[in-house]
Amino acid sequence: MKKLFLKKISSPTLLIFFAGWGMDYNPFSRYFPDGKDLLICYDYTSFDWEEDVAGVLQTYSRVDVLAWSMGVWAASRILPSDLPSGERIAVNGTPWPVDDRFGIPESIFRGTMEHLDDYNLRKFRLRMCGGIEALSRFENAAPMRTTDDLYGELAAIDAQLTVATTDSFIWDKAVIGVRDRIFPPDNQCQAWRRAGIETALVDAAHYSESLFANLIEKWLIKV
Repeated sequence: MKKLFLKKISSPTLLIFFAGWGMDYNPFSRYFPDGKDLLICYDYTSFDWEEDVAGVLQTYSRVDVLAWSMGVWAASRILPSDLPSGERIAVNGTPWPVDDRFGIPESIFRGTMEHLDDYNLRKFRLRMCGGIEALSRFENAAPMRTTDDLYGELAAIDAQLTVATTDSFIWDKAVIGVRDRIFPPDNQCQAWRRAGIETALVDAAHYSESLFANLIEKWLIKV
């Protein structure tokens, strides 16, 4: 897993953002949270949370966590339960990322892996963005990663899905985009109902610039 501070002003508050599969910092480098440092995590080819990172987190009086898509699962797996106080919000993802009832249907996930190439990656991103106009904006700041690299990350995620964990991280709220074509909204609703977590339904596709801007910059959910 890669980790990068996108903003560091020695604020007492830190926002950790877990991006989704296939991402890097590039699509999110335009967002600057008010009065907070911003740490982005991405590339789940490996799962690590070094002791020095944990030590850095303890220097903050408040640590907010925002996770999106496959990042919800990654954060659930690796974040310690003893983070400094703050709010934890999951967006368009679940702790059960490949599941016919609580995540991406198994057949869809397998099909994405088996047929991943440049053409099908663009089709995936079109569904992710919810339309050609949003896709064009995304492509202007697309992740600087190859399709082969993204396949390797997906294969690593697949290998980790059956590894037993003792997840203890608790989410405060889940935000569900009703136009999400990656994680079915009904599955997300079932997953968070199962977990007993409050949900907020928003008019958004899986990837939503306006939703990210509101949450990262203002910590605001527009329902």
